Amino acid sequence: MVHSDDLFDKSLKRSRYLPEQEMKHGVHFTWRLNDQPCRAPLTEEDAVNISQFPAEYYKPVIHVGYGLTHKTRTKSSLAKFWRGRKFHGILALIVAFFLIPVSNFLARYYEESFMRFQFKGIHVWFWVHFGTSLASSAILITGQLALVPEVESWGHSPTGIAISHHVFGWISISLFILMVAFGGFRSDKMKWRKVTLKAHSGVGFVIHGFNILAILLSTYIPASPSLRRCDREGLPTGFSVTFWMTLSWFGLDIIFHGFLTVLQYTADKGLHIKRPSYFPILPILDPKSYVDMKRTGLRKLLFIVYFVVSAAFLLGSTIQLGVKHQPDGCIIGEMSCKAALGCTSAGLTMCKKLGYKYCK
Repeated sequence: MVHSDDLFDKSLKRSRYLPEQEMKHGVHFTWRLNDQPCRAPLTEEDAVNISQFPAEYYKPVIHVGYGLTHKTRTKSSLAKFWRGRKFHGILALIVAFFLIPVSNFLARYYEESFMRFQFKGIHVWFWVHFGTSLASSAILITGQLALVPEVESWGHSPTGIAISHHVFGWISISLFILMVAFGGFRSDKMKWRKVTLKAHSGVGFVIHGFNILAILLSTYIPASPSLRRCDREGLPTGFSVTFWMTLSWFGLDIIFHGFLTVLQYTADKGLHIKRPSYFPILPILDPKSYVDMKRTGLRKLLFIVYFVVSAAFLLGSTIQLGVKHQPDGCIIGEMSCKAALGCTSAGLTMCKKLGYKYCK
């Protein structure tokens, strides 16, 4: 297990190493005070000097005490950094491994099953689909809020993989919220109903794919709880347990969907039924019926299997991520926020008072 001070020291070594390499390659760089970009204090003396400057929070002026220096950021903020990323990852796994897959699976293949289970005249598949969608929206937003302490203190990792993770994650969240908000608007005309259902189903699977991709990318973000190990420079390398579990679950998910689609088609062919569409599967049974479509027994059993497998992958991945420690030799890496006390009004005020450049 890597302690906060060790991780912080390695990060400082990394931040000093990069300018040295730039100088070797002829890139102009100077460590003179007034030419410094806004960054965390490097020495105890630097921290003491910073603590003597007031932090202006509009009115009144608040003086920052000695406790709010890089030592505090090392022990307290780094702990929040680690806990926030873990919590964010666990919430993402709940959505990507269980809520969205089970919701999609039930809505796609079981609109003509469990017909006798209704509430307010609406079948159970819809209530489960709607309820898990609302829960997923709340959990995805909570997952982003879990990163607020990290972002305030450290900012974002500027690596390409981290940026891609960030982009795919927010695209997924935005599309999902739009789906929940407008998913109930359906035309009564069959032509347009087929179009809206196809769009709804297609976007749903795209969101699921983006979630999986975001999790896979997270295993290569510096100081990520889901990485496997780090190389000599302290950056992620290798394929982690989270990576393999995510890839395995996604592969099984595709197999389940393929098998259920073939099963649906075969059952319809045996009953001499021709549906308007199989992508998505449009129901032909009267919605007011309390009798299931024939030959749905095996499908019901497969739903139970799918539910158990999904829950097992979720349980295994969250426990593994929850108890995991940061491997030895890993560093936080470059972060976008280099203010003395983090990306806060206090830190940026001090940055300007010290005469640093790039105080943003």
